[in-house]
Amino acid sequence: MPATGNLRAESVQAHDREIDRLEWLVSAGHRWLRFPRDLEQAFVADYAATLLAYRRRVLLAAVLVLVAAGLLDLIFIGAALGQALWLRYGVALPLALVLLFFSRTRGFLAWQQPALAAFTLLMAALLFALMLVGGPEVVALYSPGFLLLAVFAGMLLHLRFWIALALLAVIGVAYTAFLVDLRPQPAETVITYTIYFATASLIALFASYHIEHAARRQFLQDRLLALKQGELEVANHQLQELVDQDGLTGVANRRHFDQQLLAEWSRARRNGQPLSLLLIDLDYFKNYNDTYGHQAGDDCLIVVGAVLR
Repeated sequence: MPATGNLRAESVQAHDREIDRLEWLVSAGHRWLRFPRDLEQAFVADYAATLLAYRRRVLLAAVLVLVAAGLLDLIFIGAALGQALWLRYGVALPLALVLLFFSRTRGFLAWQQPALAAFTLLMAALLFALMLVGGPEVVALYSPGFLLLAVFAGMLLHLRFWIALALLAVIGVAYTAFLVDLRPQPAETVITYTIYFATASLIALFASYHIEHAARRQFLQDRLLALKQGELEVANHQLQELVDQDGLTGVANRRHFDQQLLAEWSRARRNGQPLSLLLIDLDYFKNYNDTYGHQAGDDCLIVVGAVLR
């Protein structure tokens, strides 16, 4: 087989193996939310591109909430209001605006997950700082913010499940340590708040897992569909070639000639250009065919057809 034939056969085999692999991954269920390395890289890039505009809007909305929540400081934080406003508008807001500006750059496409995780940690750090400067009574008033933060990180941002899990685990441990050491609360309060945060986190992570699982399944199905469509297009092209070819010589048949002649004639008329037609005749072919037989004549036509191609 010619080298080009080998390459084509290898390409077809690789195509079929990829279809088999994708079908197996779809049926397997990918419950650990992990693909083979090449597919994982493709999925991460596709997932980031698909959610890019959405995540920019969510980040903008979160920054607006950060600004508007300063009203809570005015209501609940008394003597330490100046410190609270400085923490919110002098520290957290500028950092949030930097991340918001970064979300409008090209680099954000590849760094969405780390950037959004950093924004979530920034919001958690702000809550800790406000509860620290506001006094023990503020802890109960600002603790629900951690529940919202769990929903924000696990559901609204569409962080990948394992990143959201690690992020909420870090915040949860820090929150419990804060209630025990930095702003000591009664044991029943620590237990209650920790259970509330853990419950909110589990709900958010449950949603995060299923959102990513569905996205991964859709990614595999889209990729599988594209491969099968490509396979169908190749098959249609090959079928069209068979329809347009002479079965013996492999050159274009009379049907294809009529179509091309009409197209070229119309193009020549539009462009005002001449059209040439070359007629080839095999000298003494009838005598050759009668002398050596039809099989030899067919072999001759095949050779001539190959030369013309």
